[in-house]
Amino acid sequence: MELITVLETSDPMEAQLIRSRLDAAGIQCVIDNESNPLAGAMTTRIKIRQADEDLARELIDEDLSEEQ
Repeated sequence: MELITVLETSDPMEAQLIRSRLDAAGIQCVIDNESNPLAGAMTTRIKIRQADEDLARELIDEDLSEEQ
């Protein structure tokens, strides 16, 4: 199964919040660099199955617009 990146961030906390939102919607995701102790100094990517892309992007856009 090929995964695609739907978000890149340098904020590990933001990645965890987005992951929780996606999980709650039934979208499984993977966060790369999750266990790396230097994750905050690196770009973190959230990856999902391509079939979930449209819904995931919609949810991410909603969350990011609420933060502003």
